[in-house]
Amino acid sequence: MNSWAETIINVNNNEPHNGLRYAVDFVFYFPQEFAECAMFQLVELKDPESSRDEEDITARLAEAKRASRIYKIDPDAQKLAEVTKTDGTETVKGVEIENDYAELINSGAELTIDDTSSVVLQPEEHEFNVKSTFATYYKDNNAVERFLTPVSVTAKKNMRFYRITVNISAQDQGVYVLDGGKSKSFILRLVLRRARNQEVFTSEKFDYDLLWNTTKDESGNITYVSPKGLPEIDKDFVCRWAMNEKNEYIIENGKPVLQIAEKTEQNYHSVTLPICLGLSSPTKISAVFTQVEQKSANA
Repeated sequence: MNSWAETIINVNNNEPHNGLRYAVDFVFYFPQEFAECAMFQLVELKDPESSRDEEDITARLAEAKRASRIYKIDPDAQKLAEVTKTDGTETVKGVEIENDYAELINSGAELTIDDTSSVVLQPEEHEFNVKSTFATYYKDNNAVERFLTPVSVTAKKNMRFYRITVNISAQDQGVYVLDGGKSKSFILRLVLRRARNQEVFTSEKFDYDLLWNTTKDESGNITYVSPKGLPEIDKDFVCRWAMNEKNEYIIENGKPVLQIAEKTEQNYHSVTLPICLGLSSPTKISAVFTQVEQKSANA
C-alpha cells in the first residue's frame, strides 16, 4: 500500500491539422470505500504515449512535463482537497508518501486542477469484476504454518462509485487544448493515504463455488462435484486440486483441498486460505473533450 499505482492516459485529436480543436478534462470513477482512503496525482508527460517501463526514478521524473499537487476527495464538500503533511500523507505503517514531483511543481510546472472540479457519490450500484487475493499456508514437517504464495479469484460484486470531475483546461490558457492531429499523455497516480476498513478484508472468504461445479442436498448443503477451474497464481508456482489414490477429489471439512508447488520443485503442499490480502476493483477513466474556438488565420 506504500507504492504508487500508475496508469497512462493517452488523448488524441483525430481531426485534420486545420480541423476542430478540443479542450481536455477528465472524469474518474473510483469505488466508494477505496476512494475515501486514497489520494491521487495527475502528471503530464513530455512525449505522447511515453513508455514508463524504466525503473530508474531519475529517468522517470525526467519524462514529466507538468504535475499536479496530491489530492484527496472531500465527500462532504463534494470537492477535491489538496493533501498536506498535516492531514496525513503517511500510511498506517508510518511510511510517508513523498511527492516525487515537488521540485517540478515548485519550478512553475504545476498542472493546475481547477476549483470547479467536483466529487459526487453516485446513488446507484453497478456490477463489476473484483479480484480477491488470498494468502496460502501449509504445515511443515514440524507442524508449523508457513506462508507459500498468494492466489486470486475473480467474482462479480455490486459497488457504488464516486464520480470525480477533474478540470484542468479552465486555467491553462490553451495548454490543454488539442489541435487537429495532436496528442497528449498523462499519468494517473494512485496510492492509499490511510488503511482501508479491515472489515472489507476480514469479511472476504475464498469462494470455492467460483471454481467448482456444485449440487445441493435436501437440507441445502453444498456438495462439490467436479472442478471447473483453478485460482490465479504467481508464475513461479503451480496449483491443483488434491486427489486420493482412487483419483477421487479430496474434500476436507466440506471444502476441496488446494495444493501448491514451486515449479522448480514440484513438491506439492496442501494449503489453507484464511486471509484476504487485497481486493482489485475497477477504476474508470473518461476523457472529456470540449470544442473550442478555432485559431485565427494569422495565428
